[in-house]
This record gives sequence, structure tokens and C-alpha cells, in this order.
Amino acid sequence: MQTFHSESNPELIFLAKRHLDDRNLESIFITSSDDKIHMWKALTNILMTARQYEFSFKTLGEASEIEPEIDLKHLQEECREMLKTINTNEPIRIIKSPLIPKDIFYHGYTTRIGGVSSIAGLKSLNLLYITKKKDPKIVIEENVRRVAEAGNFKPESFTTPLVDHGNIVWQTGTPKPEVYDGMVTVEQGITLAAPGADCLDLIFADPIKKCCGVAHSGWKGTVSEIAKEVIKKMTELGSNTQDILVTLGPGVEGSCFVLGTKDAQKFKDISLSECLKYNEKDDNYHVDLFKANLKILERNGILPENIDSTTATYCTVCNPDLFFSCVRDKTPFGNQFGYIGLHA
Repeated sequence: MQTFHSESNPELIFLAKRHLDDRNLESIFITSSDDKIHMWKALTNILMTARQYEFSFKTLGEASEIEPEIDLKHLQEECREMLKTINTNEPIRIIKSPLIPKDIFYHGYTTRIGGVSSIAGLKSLNLLYITKKKDPKIVIEENVRRVAEAGNFKPESFTTPLVDHGNIVWQTGTPKPEVYDGMVTVEQGITLAAPGADCLDLIFADPIKKCCGVAHSGWKGTVSEIAKEVIKKMTELGSNTQDILVTLGPGVEGSCFVLGTKDAQKFKDISLSECLKYNEKDDNYHVDLFKANLKILERNGILPENIDSTTATYCTVCNPDLFFSCVRDKTPFGNQFGYIGLHA
């Protein structure tokens, strides 16, 4: 039996949640007096998720027929303030490229270190909220707040794509497509952020036109040439391809990523056979997504000296202490992000 002590009710629930998550436990039985049981229910709804846990509640003594009013807005604010105080003993680590001019842009690639996510596979700086991830939204908000504080931008500016593993690019200030994997902007105060967990995050910056963009480029995004589409959108905004700087974020190395013959053929179809290595034993192909994206960038006018791949020297699969990985962790897995924005 584990006992938790705190003067803060939200902290009590969160401490219990972390204890359960560390042990991969999902069944929770809460007993409480009648005047508190509804408050505990509300807190579990905020700080936990029914998709991850099975809750049972029991009232001690006689239950009242009148359900007390709960100030959910105030309770949520209490939870937010509590999460700010959680000490992870791990500072946020952001990988940056010396290629991007820091007087014009702020940018970086996050790692999995320094957040408050505690579910296995999502520890600890998961930055993507979708229902199947099982991280409560308020936890993701706190993780984003911590990254924003470390990266010196406003958390509410953190703008993410509606990923479909395709090549659609959205320009801020225009109507949003239903799905898109790339974004570009010339607006200040917007932090463009692309998710990754083996897929590559590409960051684009034009210091002359003060235009920037990001792309989420997994194998499907690579063969549909999402990088080409971001470059095209930036040139429509006035950029010259020779002025565009590009960094490639951490992703899965070719030695850790394979595709079957049918999917590998799609790389051959766009003249990227050199990015494939046939594995005769298993009749599949190892795929070098870094090399493939470099080739696509150079084909579309990006100068080799304007590409920084040193930020991509980490394999997400081989570095479990630093990065989330779908290939390695399966479901659920967390997401790191590559981000960029224009200084005001």
C-alpha cells in the first residue's frame, strides 16, 4: 500500500496517478466522504483519462441525493498551477542548429526530457494531444508551457498540423485544409511545430524574406515530397530557393527502418533507389529517410551548404532516453516536435 500526503487535492491525485503509471496499473478504487466524492471524480476527469484507467468510487456513509456544485474552471486552474510546481529533476533539452539566424528566428527540436507525462511510452515530454495517446490535455498543456518557457515563446502560439502523412501545406492566415503535414508563415507570434517519433521534422527558414516553415516527413510524406511542397509555398510568398535554410531533425535511421517491396517501390518511382538497401534474408528494404529528404531538397533548389543535417545525427529508435519512437515503443508512443517562429 502506498500513502500520499499533500495539502493540495490536485497534487494528491497526480501523485497517485504517477504511482499507478510507474507500475502500469489501470484500476482505481476511491472511497471518500459524501461531501468530497464529487470533487475527486472531477479531479480524475481533469488529471487522468477514462481511456487509460478504470474508476470505481464509493461513498462512506449515507450519500446525499443532492449533488454539490463543482467550480470546474477553478479546479482546472488549481490543477494547472499544481502542475507548474512538479519538479522532474530533468531540465528541458532543446537541440538547435547554428544555421538558423537566432536574431530573426527562434527554433529547436525537443526531446522527451523534462515533462510531466507519466504513462509508459509517453514519459515525460509528450507534446501531442490526441485521444488515443491517453495523456490528459492539461498535462500536454503543461509540457508545451515548459517548452515555451525554455524556448522563449508564448505557449498559446504553439501551432501543430493535422497530420495525414501527406504533402499538403497550410499557409497561416488562409483557410485550413482538413489535413496537412506542412505549414509556412510570414507572421510573427506564431510558432510552427511539426511532430516526430521516427518521422523527420524539417525546419525551413528564409532570413531574407523572413518566412519560415515546418514539415512532418515520414516515409509517406517523403515519397509524396512534402519538402518540395513547403519550398513551393515559400517561393509563392516571395522566397528565393537559394536563400532558404533547412534543418533535418532526429528520426529513424535506415538500419532501424524497413519497408516491404511494394512500399519501397514508391521510392524507386521518384528516382530515390539509392536510399534503399535490399535485405535478401527478409525480402524487404532498409530505407534512409535522411538521405531521401536531402536529395529532394537539393533537387528543388536548396543549396547543400544551406542544409544542416547535424541535428539529425540522432536515431530516435536507438536513443530511448532522448526520443520517442513508434518503431520501438509501438502504442502508445509520445511525440517530440521541431518548431520555428519569427521574433516580434
